[in-house]
Order: sequence, then C-alpha cells, then structure tokens
Amino acid sequence: MLSRGTWRRISGLTFRRASPLHPVNRRFTPMKSITKSGWILSISIGSAVTLHSISGLVSPLNSHTIMLEPFMSATSNEPKTVIYTELVVPKHLPIRVTLFRILYLVFNFLPVVITFPLWWWFSNTKTVNHIEWNPSSESWWLSLLRYRMEHGGVLFIKLAQWISSRYDVFPPDICYSLSRLQSRVTAHSLQHTKQSFKSSFGIDMDIVINLNETPIGIGAIGQVYKGVLKADGEAIAIKVLHPGILEPLLADLYIITCAAQFLDRFSQLKPLSLPEEVETFAYMLLSQLDLRIEAENYWMFKRNLKGWTQLRVPDVRKNWIAKDVLVESLEPGVHLRQVLGVGKGEFDHELLELGVRAFLQMCLKDNFGHADLHPSNILITFTPPLSSKSIDTKLVDSFLNRPTGDSLTSLYEAGYKPRLTLVDCGIVSNLSEYSLMTLKEVFAAGIEFDGAKIGSLLVEKCRSPQLVKDPTGFKTKVAGLFQSLKLDNEGQLMLSQVHTGLILEKFMALLREHHLHMPGDFAALAIAAVLVEGCARRLRSDIDLVPLLTDYL
Repeated sequence: MLSRGTWRRISGLTFRRASPLHPVNRRFTPMKSITKSGWILSISIGSAVTLHSISGLVSPLNSHTIMLEPFMSATSNEPKTVIYTELVVPKHLPIRVTLFRILYLVFNFLPVVITFPLWWWFSNTKTVNHIEWNPSSESWWLSLLRYRMEHGGVLFIKLAQWISSRYDVFPPDICYSLSRLQSRVTAHSLQHTKQSFKSSFGIDMDIVINLNETPIGIGAIGQVYKGVLKADGEAIAIKVLHPGILEPLLADLYIITCAAQFLDRFSQLKPLSLPEEVETFAYMLLSQLDLRIEAENYWMFKRNLKGWTQLRVPDVRKNWIAKDVLVESLEPGVHLRQVLGVGKGEFDHELLELGVRAFLQMCLKDNFGHADLHPSNILITFTPPLSSKSIDTKLVDSFLNRPTGDSLTSLYEAGYKPRLTLVDCGIVSNLSEYSLMTLKEVFAAGIEFDGAKIGSLLVEKCRSPQLVKDPTGFKTKVAGLFQSLKLDNEGQLMLSQVHTGLILEKFMALLREHHLHMPGDFAALAIAAVLVEGCARRLRSDIDLVPLLTDYL
C-alpha cells in the first residue's frame, strides 16, 4: 500500500519542476503560508468526495499544496483559489468491495477465456467439413475481446491500447481490433458533457460555445469534441472526463498493489521492486483524472518545444481549465495510425528520425516526456517547403479528408514536410537527477557497445550495491547479452535491431537472478519507450541511433 511519504516523494519527482524557464513555478508550501494572491492546487489521486458509490475506498490524507500559475475564472477576472485533495490508492478496501471487483472481472473475461480455444482452432484449421476458414473472418472472438476489455475499465483499455501498438509482438488481427480502443471507446452522453461544463465554469456551454455534438475522439479517460468559441470564433477542442471511472480504477489499483506487495515477499522477485513500480504506474494513471495537470503538462511541453517547427502541442485556453473539462486549440491533422502503412512510405524515414529525435529530446534533455504515445495520440499534418510562401490548401485538405497513398505522394513531390502534434498529455515521465544521470551513462556505454561497462554501471548505481549477488557474474552476463543481441552493426546501432521488449525481459531476468534493485521511476520511461518503438516498427525505414544519441549525450 502507498504510504504518504512515498506519494510525497513521487509527487516531488513529478511536480518539483520549478526553474527560471518554467512557465509555472511549482513548490510545496505549508497551508498556513498561502496568501490570497496564491493559487493552490493539491495534486490528487482519489478524494472521498468523489466516491459516492463505494464507501471507505479512500483513506484520510495528509494534505499538501502546490503553488501554480493562477487560472482565471471563466466568468470573472478575479483570482479564485482552488484546493483539491491528493488522490491516492486506498490503504484499505472493504473485503466486499474487493471481492465484488474481482468477481466482476472474472465474469467479464470468462466468455473470452472459454471461447478462445474454439476461435483458435477455427483460425488454425484450413478446412472444416470441406469449408474454407479464413482467420481474419473469425472476428467474433476479437469483437468479444475488445468489448470485454472496454468493459473492464480504464486499466484494461490502457492495456488494449498498448497491445494494439505492438504489431511486432501480437498477431495483426488482434492489434487491429484493439486499436479501436485508442480513440473509439463507447461515448458518454451529451447531457453529462454539458453538466460537467456548467459545474466546472458556472455557465451553460451553449452560451459560450458552438459545439459539434459528435465526439471526434473517445479514449479511456474522456472524450473530445470540436467547437467554436462564440466570443472570438476560435476553433477549439473540448475534452471532458467520463463519469464513474474513478471507483473501479482505484479498486483495480488496490488489487494489483496488494498483489505486488505479496510477490515482493519472495526474495527472487525483490529486485523487480514491484510495489514501487505499481506506485509509479498508479500515479501515471491517476494523474490523468485531473485535467488541470494535463494543462500544466501542455505548458511545459510548449516551453520545451520552443524552436521546433515540426513538433508541437495544442495551446490551452487559460480561462477554460477545470478538473473535469479542458479547452484547447483544435489542431489540424489525422491520427498517425491512419498513415502507418499507407502508400509507398515516402515520408517514413523522415517521420522515424523526427520521432526518435523528439523522444530523445524529451527523455535526455528535457527530462519531461509524453508517456502515452500510441498512434492515436499523435496527429500528423504537412507544412509547405521553405521556398513556398503559401500552403496549397487543396493538396493538404485532400490528405486531411482522406489520407491515401496518392495524397502522400503528391505532398512528397511538392516538397512538403511532416509536422507532428502530440495530444493527450496527461501521462508524463521524468526521472530524478540521479536516475537521469545513470540513464545517460548507460546510453553512452551502449553506443560504444560496451556491455561490461553497462553491467558495472548498473551494479554501481543500483539501490543496494552491497546486496548484489555475484557482481562479476552479472557484468559478464550483461556483456554476453549484448553480444547475443548483435546490436553492433559495424559501428552502427540500427533501430530495427533494438527490440525494447526483448531487452527489458532479459534484463529483468538478470536483475532478479543477481538481486539488483533499480529505481522505480524508470517504469514510466520504459512504457513510453515500448510504445514509441511500436510506432517506429510500423514505419518502413531504419535509422542509426548512434549519431542521434551522441547529439543528446
């Protein structure tokens, strides 16, 4: 279970980012020192006020506050102090609630388990009673799987999104089916959207916004609409959280927290630091349940990406920021998933280099990375060549309306450049200074293909070097692992040779065997790396990582 001290430490990793360059000066402050001019937002993971349906789910909290740049009220120019409680995974959950949630999940996924052998047999049988069976036509089970994953709640939708981006690991049919959950989850009602807006800003949505009532994207946490602000005619996107997602998510996180603590009792599993990894994972998910955090993340990305012409994030409307509703600029573009595998791949190499550079910039330079980069959270559009002073709107609109191979070829021949927009920035990853330095040193040894040096660094930088079992043997095995992976291609480190999932799996086995305890804040970064690799592998190109890593190291 998560102690107050632990959450304060994790919150510190995520929210103590104050610097002269930061648009938001964040610092922990005692309640008694807050003045009227201050704006208070306490970062949270589960307040008892929001849990009407399950009593006793959240334990009392040792509240702390965070100073943020003021949010202006939508109906007044006067500052308005906002205080909210820190969300945490409950320390105790009533047995009846735990059992109910476990039983619900069992019965929810039971049809999937029972029917899997039948689907698998049909999919792998060429003829049954002289009838041809096409595996792709057996979509009934995939539809069932997708339906049950969606009804499992936020945790399982996120899992489905991760699976759907890993075409190199899972069968294409499964990836394609689950990819619908990246942006086409079941929508909540328009009535809830308007009620959330009014309760957040104290004004009817219809008075200030012309709303397109059909959502343009529906994710695990919320859904997004297009609209126009009546005051200035600006095209906007309105994100609204789904109702009723907190209670089952807290129950799921409580269950996996208990499971992690139980497994941590076994000495062979202690090096995995499962409780700490679950804490980090829980914080990543629960931080999405307050859109004010996402707004701050956008401001941080905006500052970090200043000077990038091919990478951006939406602009947040400061007057329209609330816990359950967020208004931002409507960005042109289509989801990257609609472009992957389309056409002849003219832009694949440029997209690959742009994506890798962006990821390395966020991880190694800014230490503030988007940790939920599945293909539906990346929009792509095109900008005209430098020699052109105007955009061929017909050419670009043709692509935006229907991204086809022909439209991509036309843009390529006209000299257009791709531009990526990162959306849904509720989950971010950042490391402590010590962990970041360790990561850079490991990468530096990696581009030298020095497995033994990496092994030495991991032993030296782990949490308890004195508890490492057979350090010399560990270093030798890491060196052997790098040799077996055959990453060195005549001094080049080609992305196609780097299989993040396989490398992590083998490293975890070595960490368990030799009792190495690594910092838990690497978890978010590892998830982000796996998601980015999943996108990269669907681009029909390759790239040498050595010069790119050298630039950032």
